[in-house]
Amino acid sequence: MEKTSNGLHNHQVHPHFQNEDFDAIELNSPAIESPTKTSSSVKMKDIFTKSDEDKKADKEPQQLVGYLSLFRFANVMDVLYMIIGSIAALAHGAAFPLMLLVFGNITDIFTDQAAGPCNAPWNYTILTSFCPDGVVLTPENFITEYKKCNLSGFNITMPDILGTIRQQSIYLTIMGCGTIVVGYLQVAFWSVACERQTRLIRQTLLRSILTKEISYFDTHKTGQLSTRLTEDVNKLHDGIGDKVGSALQFFAGFLAGLILGNPDGIQKANLIGDIKFSNVNFVYPSRPDVPVHNGLTFTADHGHTTALVGTSGCGKSTCMQLLQRFYNPISGLVAIDGTPVDQYNLRWLRQHIGIVSQEPILFQTTIKENIRFGNMEATKEQIEQAAQMANAHDFIMQLPEKYDTLVGERGAQLSGGQKQRIAIARALVRDPRILLLDEATSALDTESERVVQDALDRASKGRTTIVIAHRLSTIINASKIIVINKGSVVEEGSHQALMDAKGVYYGLVQAQNLRNVDGKEVEEDADLTEPPPYDRTRTLSNQHQTSVDEKDGLTNDDESSEKMEYSGPAPFVAMLKMNRPELIYIIFGCISCICNGGVQPAFGVILSKIIAVFQVCDQNEQEKQVLMYILLFIGLGVLMLITNFFQSFLFAISGESLTQRLRSKIFRVLLQQDVAYFDLPENNTGALCTRLATEASAVQGATGIRIGTMLQNISNLGVGMILAFIYGWSLTLLMLAFIPFMIIAGFLQTYLMTGFANSDKKALENAGKTAVEAISNIRTVAQLTKEQYFDDEYCRLLEVPYKNSIKRAHVFGILFSFTDAIMFFAQAALFTFGAWRVEQGAMTFENIMLVMNCILFGAMAVGQTASMSPDYSKAISASKNILTLFLRQPEINNSSNEGKVLDNFDGHIKLQNIEFCYPNRPKVQVLKDFNLTIKPNKQIALVGASGCGKSTIIQLLEHFYNPKSGQILIDKNDLLTLNLQWWRSQIGFVSQEPILFDASIRENIAYGDTSRTISLGEIQEAAKNANIHQFIVSLPDQYDTNVGSKGTQLSGGEKQRIAIARALIRNPKILLLDEATSALDTESERVVQEALDQASKGRTTIVIAHRLSTIQNSDLICVLRRGKIVESGGHDELLARKEYYYRLAQAKK
Repeated sequence: MEKTSNGLHNHQVHPHFQNEDFDAIELNSPAIESPTKTSSSVKMKDIFTKSDEDKKADKEPQQLVGYLSLFRFANVMDVLYMIIGSIAALAHGAAFPLMLLVFGNITDIFTDQAAGPCNAPWNYTILTSFCPDGVVLTPENFITEYKKCNLSGFNITMPDILGTIRQQSIYLTIMGCGTIVVGYLQVAFWSVACERQTRLIRQTLLRSILTKEISYFDTHKTGQLSTRLTEDVNKLHDGIGDKVGSALQFFAGFLAGLILGNPDGIQKANLIGDIKFSNVNFVYPSRPDVPVHNGLTFTADHGHTTALVGTSGCGKSTCMQLLQRFYNPISGLVAIDGTPVDQYNLRWLRQHIGIVSQEPILFQTTIKENIRFGNMEATKEQIEQAAQMANAHDFIMQLPEKYDTLVGERGAQLSGGQKQRIAIARALVRDPRILLLDEATSALDTESERVVQDALDRASKGRTTIVIAHRLSTIINASKIIVINKGSVVEEGSHQALMDAKGVYYGLVQAQNLRNVDGKEVEEDADLTEPPPYDRTRTLSNQHQTSVDEKDGLTNDDESSEKMEYSGPAPFVAMLKMNRPELIYIIFGCISCICNGGVQPAFGVILSKIIAVFQVCDQNEQEKQVLMYILLFIGLGVLMLITNFFQSFLFAISGESLTQRLRSKIFRVLLQQDVAYFDLPENNTGALCTRLATEASAVQGATGIRIGTMLQNISNLGVGMILAFIYGWSLTLLMLAFIPFMIIAGFLQTYLMTGFANSDKKALENAGKTAVEAISNIRTVAQLTKEQYFDDEYCRLLEVPYKNSIKRAHVFGILFSFTDAIMFFAQAALFTFGAWRVEQGAMTFENIMLVMNCILFGAMAVGQTASMSPDYSKAISASKNILTLFLRQPEINNSSNEGKVLDNFDGHIKLQNIEFCYPNRPKVQVLKDFNLTIKPNKQIALVGASGCGKSTIIQLLEHFYNPKSGQILIDKNDLLTLNLQWWRSQIGFVSQEPILFDASIRENIAYGDTSRTISLGEIQEAAKNANIHQFIVSLPDQYDTNVGSKGTQLSGGEKQRIAIARALIRNPKILLLDEATSALDTESERVVQEALDQASKGRTTIVIAHRLSTIQNSDLICVLRRGKIVESGGHDELLARKEYYYRLAQAKK
């Protein structure tokens, strides 16, 4: 199968599609405008066009597109569907005028019969003499009264009205049958075409996002791009589906085409791996005034290891990104084997590069699949071999599901070290020609680092390897070490040569030396490095986390998953209660609806009176009555104008207010949930974001303007039925016989659409999870060249809602056409029966018309209400989901104001007999009879192999979870009895993976304490203490610089220092540091460590660290293994024991 250079198959796209076809498409155009004012202004043009056009698009206003452009994604089959649907729509539209034509014929029959006596040469005085007393024949009453008289002696012949009406009724029956066919074709075929196109749009949109240059994501938020696949595409779906069927009676145009470019590129038979940077200058698109590389020049020879060292932000990681062509240099040359990287086929190039980044990104699938992402052709043996090389095999085999264990959102079910080792295995399994290691061992404990480093050294043989490292001990064997400062090379050579030169590199090495320990290096203790069954680290805040496929679940141990079903009052009633603040709008809106509904039967009454006017023999009287009824029509039209305006205006206000209130409350309730709630697969971030975007607005399908329309139709039907019974009860009863069919059809629509809506919701959430995950982690996706995998997976997950949509299209088409056709059958029966009643003299034609018009308008109301059943079904389903969330009571309420506040908080902490397992893995014990006492104002360090439970202790202290048994005592008070908000305000936390929000540096630091207004001076002081102030002021916007989504505009060290400043700004009593300096270079680490040491004074501090140099001054060091403390004491004391800690120090040396 042919592939494009970015790895995407051409089989799913139309061969004539060009990128420029998307230039004019704007997702926020009126046709598909998002219902919220806060949605992003990202355009489809921004997504599909080239980077040069992106820059231009940021400066120039976008042009609105024509309606036909919405059909650019239609292929040949879609066009065929739309042609048939259009023809059927035109025929369906023609059915109503044809019905009016038959109606006119019937009117003529009755009118001609009634008007016949006016022109007849009869002497009505003579005729009256043959009638009983009290009966006086006139031209006006002759039709109804002549049968009472004995006129057999006269040659008077009346037309066969009943026979003629029967003929016209047959025509109506035929049209009804035709309406069933064309109505089905119209709705079903347009719906099918719409679903096919929408699926293709979703696939193409995700595919295009995944193949954009990385620079695009520096200026466009990934979270906003993710919503394009949900809310905006849903709006586009509404604009091209069955809702345009009626419009197609007047509009028969469409546009076909879906094209994917196929740029060419070089694909060499054999990549050697010689790398050259020649006078490279580079700035990030989002910070054009801040130079990153200034004439950077160096080479990396094939088969050798080249190490890049330097302070954070000097441009090391940027070199990696330029090699992968995430960006192009402003000037200069980046070449591999003498060929500029921009001349290579992009996908082919990235497939020959293996990378392990500073912050490991895992996807929400199994460990096996995460490793296989490195090489989709890898066998089970190759996967296990790669895991063994990365020192990950042993801990994987101890997990309940082994290699089939799901890793959670962004690998949240694993510790930092475990995630890093799986990422290393993922890089090794593809056997790349070029290996890029960006702090590949930064998250590992000392012993694991040594073993993995040996594996990486072996894996590097025969490959071109570029290493970025702050731990200089990991690069002493590199063939060449390049020292970079401010974007330029300042030193270059081997480790020994640079040490002899005693320059910048020498100073960095000296700063990292640990105190020498006498004695020989002890052999590896397998018991020390053996990880416990399970642990994992949770990211505290993640703006754009991704999801796990709901159908997979977490593991077989997932016995605690919550399955809540809403069982309260009717969702419709509950939503109306939430709309109570807009009660005055709703009341006046309801009054307008009742008036509006009552006006429509009045039209039917006047229409029947006008038809009866033509039976009047006196011409002057006719003109007088016609004028009167014309004025009544105008008056009713003005009344409808007023009532329609107030109905739409008032209910629009109430509906939008409800949507806004729901979104706000949903978000607030989500923030109140405990962390365990987000561990459940059905509550992953991707699904929750989708619900927040779509369900709040979907509720309007049962509220807002929909209430007005339904109330108007009820009024219409009610008033019509009353009038119909008054003027012709027998005829009305006949018509009511057709009502059950309408009700059954409407019920089936609602019932079936609700089922489809629920299944579609779950299936689309699954697809949304994959899309959000891929977009949020676009750099990792690009590094692994897995754009095609996520594209295929997204397409696979779209199959379920697509197939449901096709079924729904056919079912809805049948029910819709049947409901519409009933009106034809009802009129056929009405006129036939009415003609018989007129012939019997029991009714007048005027009364027949009045009953027919009242029932006709009522039937139209029923049809309009039935047409809203899909929206209503979705609204009820969304309401139930929202109300289920509102009713959930979290075990730990994050916004609770209950609990004690300690006035004299000293900082004494005691963990007593703690037993703990994560709620979603109740069978996996993490902490076992854990005991630890932390005295006030002391620093406690926790060390041990990755996954031994260190981060779990941090999370228990943060009160993210409750222990299974045991107590956490704070100044002798049980943590469960303390006020949660107060308690967390006493804690400053810096995590292993720094998370920044998409805001300015000033705002990110100020987020550390939202209880007060923080001055710029305080922010600057905290930044100085974190050694980040000088860097910030060097930026063009200084403290107002936006850091990007999750801090992507900053290096790892810069992000970490801002996170440290954020922790210090709140002046906490307790300081929790989870590898707080792991991402810093040696000099920054020293300065920040001094700041942290200073900040720790007068505070209770708990430190998790793999770098033993950062904890040797701790008051107490605890070594953890299998959820227990196996050794504790001071640095010197533990070294003297020559046990666990001693081995760690020796390995570090």
